Amino acid sequence: MCDYSPHSIRNRLAEEGEDLVLHRFETGSFGFASAADLRECEAKNEKASSSIWGVMKDWLLLPRQSARVPTICVPPGAQLLLRDIPAKVQASLYIRASEVAVFTELHARRYRFRDALLLPNATRVLLQDLPEGLHAVVLSMSSDASSKEEALAARAS
Repeated sequence: MCDYSPHSIRNRLAEEGEDLVLHRFETGSFGFASAADLRECEAKNEKASSSIWGVMKDWLLLPRQSARVPTICVPPGAQLLLRDIPAKVQASLYIRASEVAVFTELHARRYRFRDALLLPNATRVLLQDLPEGLHAVVLSMSSDASSKEEALAARAS
C-alpha cells in the first residue's frame, strides 16, 4: 500500500476520482501525491520564500521542511488511469499514451520496494521504475470489473 514509512511522511488514503502525480519524496522513494496537494505546497513554499527570513529558512532547512506533501496510499487492486505517458515509457513497456492499470504489491518483504502497477499487457512495473511526474486518476478503489466500467463512463462524460 505504501513503500515509505508512514511514521516519517504524512499520508492518507486515495479517493476515487482523485488526480495523482508520481512524486519523489524526502526519503528518495517514489510514490503518489495528490496534484492538488502538490500545487498547495508549492504555493506555501513560494510564499515562505518571498521574505528574507523565508529565504534564510529555505537555505538552512534542506530539504524544504515548511510545507511537505503527504503521500497518497493506494490499496492493492485499485484501478488507475495513467495519462500522458511519455513516449519513451510507452515504447519500453509496449503501452499507449493512456492506459488503465491495477495497483499491486509485488511481495510483502520489508525494506524493499514493492508498490507496482499491473498493466493491461500483464507487465508489472515498480513505481520506482517509472518517471517522476507521471499522472494518474483513481478510477476505482477495487478491481471489481463493474466499478471499472462505471468509472470509465463517468470519466468520459
